Amino acid sequence: MITLRIVVISFLVLGTQSCSLINYFRMVQANNDIIPIWNTDRAIVALDTDYLGNKPQIIVSINGVAGYRMVIDSGASFTFLIDTPKVRALALTSDFDLSLGGIGDEQRSPAFKTKVASLSLGKVDLKDFSVAFMPVTTTSYYMVAEEAIVDGIIGYDVLRHFIWKFDRPNNQVSLSKSAEAYAVSGDAIVLDAKISFTRFLVNADMDFGNNQIVNKDIIIDTGSRNYLNVNGTYLTNNDIINSQASYQSADFGLSGMSLKERTTIDKLKFSNAVFKNVRTNISKTDDEDDMWYVGSALFRQFSLILDYPNERVLLDGFNNSLYHSRYNLLGLELRKLSNGNFIIKYIMPKSAAATKVFAVGQEIISINRQHSQQITLEDWLQLTSEPGVYEICINEALKCYTIESDD
Repeated sequence: MITLRIVVISFLVLGTQSCSLINYFRMVQANNDIIPIWNTDRAIVALDTDYLGNKPQIIVSINGVAGYRMVIDSGASFTFLIDTPKVRALALTSDFDLSLGGIGDEQRSPAFKTKVASLSLGKVDLKDFSVAFMPVTTTSYYMVAEEAIVDGIIGYDVLRHFIWKFDRPNNQVSLSKSAEAYAVSGDAIVLDAKISFTRFLVNADMDFGNNQIVNKDIIIDTGSRNYLNVNGTYLTNNDIINSQASYQSADFGLSGMSLKERTTIDKLKFSNAVFKNVRTNISKTDDEDDMWYVGSALFRQFSLILDYPNERVLLDGFNNSLYHSRYNLLGLELRKLSNGNFIIKYIMPKSAAATKVFAVGQEIISINRQHSQQITLEDWLQLTSEPGVYEICINEALKCYTIESDD
């Protein structure tokens, strides 16, 4: 059972002082009376979409100005903006202070509650909408400010009004106010779900091999780039030993970097949807019920519909035999920069990259003689999942290195 306390700790961590807790709940409830304004007769509104690797990203308008890039994050309790140049131009003022954090092992960061006159998603407007503002470029989430290539996060206070369709194969996100608006195939899998403290939960069986099956209600977190995250403390306390090999990796959140164990589990099952050999992160926390979630990577090969008003999840186009996880065979964790290049965020120990002279913080300007500006994050994720020989050039006297990966 994922409790209110656990959810708060896991995603938007608060200070222990009572004023921080009170202000957090004030922020969660700030948009409870907002009613979306539909400026179209269409049942479905297709949004301007540009997936960031696996993460669904849409382009919205704020205060009548177009072009703000927002990640849709079903793991976030409310919408917030970060300190990109475009957001700073809004000259937002503080209503009250917040203290926010998330995944990571470092400190929380100051933020504040503010309000925009309008937030527009295609032909749907939200007027006098409250958002949080967080100076993320000054936190441990980013190494350099140029990593801030999105302007913010769309959270539950927006998501709760609509039925959302995430169609990664066709690079499209859309919303509707009618559950019947979307035509789904006869093979679509419908999952009963529940919303608990702003998070979408579905029941899942996780098979760790040797008849070790864990049943949990887990969060659907579209803001996570991962496939599956499980709690290592629970596994240890219940003598569950995963049957497949593991290695060290890292993840990054609003509280900086968090080292994790990365492995593969035999099966992940939602009703009659079975995912085999699922790449899995293992996080150790003080509470066994914390950090159970599936991320956007799990759904990249088919359509995911999150029906907030009716608390349902639909998987359309899913094929048990076609699903597969992708693995980072090179061992370089990269992020895009605003100039189009990549920055090295982490190098996996004992990986192919660990044997070279790569270093965290280096800027990669080309891969296989193609400029980084021409390579999307999705291109990189696909490239690194395939064994081969690669030439990677870094922005230090134009040094290039050859790296080879295998299975």
